[in-house]
Amino acid sequence: MTPKVIHKRTFSCANDHPIVYYTFDENNKAMCEYCATHFVYEEERTPSQEMQDKLEPIPCPMHEDMIKIILVCATIIISVSIWRYYSPYQTFMRDCIYNERYEWDLSKEYCTWHYKELLKEDSWLKEFLEN
Repeated sequence: MTPKVIHKRTFSCANDHPIVYYTFDENNKAMCEYCATHFVYEEERTPSQEMQDKLEPIPCPMHEDMIKIILVCATIIISVSIWRYYSPYQTFMRDCIYNERYEWDLSKEYCTWHYKELLKEDSWLKEFLEN
């Protein structure tokens, strides 16, 4: 036998017996002691809430694409930041600006010139440092 659904916490039963009042227990269930009818408590729902339960959510491809785009953008930003920090130029500049051999800070202009001079094929500085 399926239980009767009731939408109030306190209710009455009068199936061919004296009227009896009941309150649902912590499991939201109750049983009439006279006729053994089972009752279940459910909150009263509006027709729009019931209709919304019956409808399936409509998948939105725009939101799925946006999540992918955000992940790709975040990956690119992180990759560029890491590359920029650890690029050969930035590494050289960090090492050059504070030169431990001379124990003083060298200018950015000097370090940039030094780096560009070392990149040249026929650099006199490169030849000098290798010998």
